[in-house]
Formats: sequence, structure tokens, C-alpha cells
Amino acid sequence: MEQIGQTIKASPRRQGNYGRSTMKNFTIAPNWLLKSPKYTRNERIIAIALNSFAFGKKECWPSQETIAERAKLCLTSTKETIKSLVKKGLIEKMRDGKHRSICYKLNY
Repeated sequence: MEQIGQTIKASPRRQGNYGRSTMKNFTIAPNWLLKSPKYTRNERIIAIALNSFAFGKKECWPSQETIAERAKLCLTSTKETIKSLVKKGLIEKMRDGKHRSICYKLNY
């Protein structure tokens, strides 16, 4: 039993908001997102994919190609879904002077 405790203590937990990604190689999906009839399947997949890039923060900078690859969707569907999520207010697209790519702000 002590070995399990040591394993848990040694796990690479992320600092910060534990409602998001909290451990290396895992992404937590909010239950409300999974249960809400407001969002389509693709919107849920893209939101979870973006969350996987945020590492416990509210912002991330993946390219649309990288998001599409992570979500296992075509680029056209990914672009349309991102537009829909922006329109619904779940995410925001911003340009940041530090990064050449688009910054996605997660509003959840």
C-alpha cells in the first residue's frame, strides 16, 4: 500500500487550476461540456483538444493543423468548429505579439 502512495506523490501533477489538465498525458473534460446539448460532437472534441494544449491554464497556441490532428478531424471541420465555438463564446481567438500563431482563450 505504501508503494501506491509513493507513486501518487511522485506523479507529475501540474500546478494551478485542477479543473483542467492535471497530470502529464491526461486531459480532464468538464462534465457540463460532455452533458450539454448546446454543443455538437465536434465542438466537444475541439474544446477538449484545446484543453489538452492549455496545461492547466486558460490560453494555448496550437495551429489549426495541430488541433485537427489532435482531434482527428479534417482541417475544414476544425476551422468551422472553431468559428462555432467562438460564436457560442466558449473560446476566444486572439493575436498575441509574443506568438506568431493565434492564441485561444478558453472561457471555461
